[in-house]
Amino acid sequence: MRFVTIKRMISTERATLGVLLIDDRPICFTLEPTLQDPEEFCIPAGQYRLVRVVSARFGNCFTVIGVPGHDLLRIHWGNGPDDTEGCPLVGLQIDATDGGHIWASKAAFKLFMEAMRDVKETSVEFINCFSA
Repeated sequence: MRFVTIKRMISTERATLGVLLIDDRPICFTLEPTLQDPEEFCIPAGQYRLVRVVSARFGNCFTVIGVPGHDLLRIHWGNGPDDTEGCPLVGLQIDATDGGHIWASKAAFKLFMEAMRDVKETSVEFINCFSA
């Protein structure tokens, strides 16, 4: 069974940037809403179920299950804070300037899904590697 970890490394005024690991191996970077603004929703640090689903918007992807009050949190592509409503975005390049962005997101998503090709359900842990 694969185990997914998202290690949050930086929280700017607009985004939280990190790295996604599968079985302790770095796969890509992540971008989530900022932890600095209480008006923004960001998945709380902790461990959750990660389940493969077919989304009308993103196709074959994974949903984070067990986050209180939220049931449509998917790991998907996107480049900046305006592309997420609480979901972790993935990218192959990271830019912490101008509030934070990630690039080559669809390529990173493809890499993530390939690494998870035989996985239907597993766990994901969100870790804050800084003082929030």
